[in-house]
Amino acid sequence: ALREGGWRHVIVSNHVPELPDIMVGLGIRGFFADVITSGLVGYEKPQAQIFEAALRCAIPGAPVWMIGDNPECDCYPLGAFGVNAILVRAAEPSFERHAADLWQAATLIASS
Repeated sequence: ALREGGWRHVIVSNHVPELPDIMVGLGIRGFFADVITSGLVGYEKPQAQIFEAALRCAIPGAPVWMIGDNPECDCYPLGAFGVNAILVRAAEPSFERHAADLWQAATLIASS
């Protein structure tokens, strides 16, 4: 639904260089404009360089949101870039903006 609304989705992951190929095998690669993986860029979250690589994929002038499951690696570091973040976790939330699942996160983003 977000993609149909003009949003661009990028995976940012601490994972192996083969992650894009794994996503093709799972049949989900087409849902993402790009895949930024630590195995290719040489930096892991929460290092700024991996987020800088991801931000180069953003639509100029458009809002950017990070959806993650780890507040320390996914959410807090993005504040330095002026990026909004949502912690998706079914357990007790530990970040100011949180959602129980991806549907709720998408609703938060769409209503922003």
